[in-house]
Amino acid sequence: MPTVHQGSQVIYEAPADAPQQTTCLWVTSTDLPDAAGRYALTPEVRNGWPVWRNARRGACYLYCNIGGGWMFALSQHDMELNRGCITSAMPCGGLYPHEHVEWE
Repeated sequence: MPTVHQGSQVIYEAPADAPQQTTCLWVTSTDLPDAAGRYALTPEVRNGWPVWRNARRGACYLYCNIGGGWMFALSQHDMELNRGCITSAMPCGGLYPHEHVEWE
């Protein structure tokens, strides 16, 4: 069961039936090359889901927005304001970003 800790405190624990999360995601984008690259899992949690950060372009994040969809933000500030540039076509629905097929 995936668990994220902050110090000794558990800040996120996925339900037992949740799909397996991955610690690394590879993203390609012809529409937004700045979002492309390898994303590493961070200890951060947004809206109950883990956050990934672009290893090449450290300010680019993949997170679950307040509406429940996965979203790419090109800065920490955008993520904090729940803004982004590419989002999953459907809400998370218990799926991790690599399990979504359609993005807009």
